[in-house]
Amino acid sequence: MLRDAMHRFPKAEWFCWIDADAWINPREFHVPLTKYVEGVPSDRAAVLANYRGFNTGVLLARGGAKGLDLIRRWLAVSRAGLAQCHPHDQAALAWLQLWRMNGSSTDAAALRPYDFECTKKKACGVKGGFFSCIPLWHAAIRRAHEWDAPKFSEYANQKWVVDEVVDRGFANAETPGFWVAAENERRPRLQCFRCGTSLETIDRFPGKNFFPPHGNGGWLINHKGQGLFYREGMRMSD
Repeated sequence: MLRDAMHRFPKAEWFCWIDADAWINPREFHVPLTKYVEGVPSDRAAVLANYRGFNTGVLLARGGAKGLDLIRRWLAVSRAGLAQCHPHDQAALAWLQLWRMNGSSTDAAALRPYDFECTKKKACGVKGGFFSCIPLWHAAIRRAHEWDAPKFSEYANQKWVVDEVVDRGFANAETPGFWVAAENERRPRLQCFRCGTSLETIDRFPGKNFFPPHGNGGWLINHKGQGLFYREGMRMSD
């Protein structure tokens, strides 16, 4: 869909992808999406709002040649069988991120950037040790930066912790082609995962949503959290 939209609207500067199980906060409708691409360097083709494992519940893709190249490569990774397990499209983009961090090499060893291998044999098959490739992405990020424990994370002892250094944009300078748009004083969090308390609250639990360091603590798009959607939707329709 993104590729088709880019061909249909070649002059558009940015495109926004939102998962079918994500929804927009009605109290934040006034926030323009352009707020999330402010200051994004011209060499970055994708803007994300991560919570763990390079999440693609919400994705802003740059228009033009750079964006098209990103989408084509993303599709190529998936079709080449380099992302065989959950979370599939997300794992394919994670592979592409690691590949670019690793120098975009074309030799055979580059098919496992930082030893990241999202295959059934390695992750989700009969002999695989995981349901998902997210922990493998996390381990690859650790290898890439030789980090010990996540410096900025309050969840350092949790099994599913993700390096907040990457996930919240502290490492934007080290992730070629990609940019994480964290919340700040001018914009709420772009994506909240399974937030169910209220339209103003970021629910925090290990591996999902990090503590908001800036801004009003609100969020623009809720990835899942359908219980809150139906509860608030019914109330606001009265």
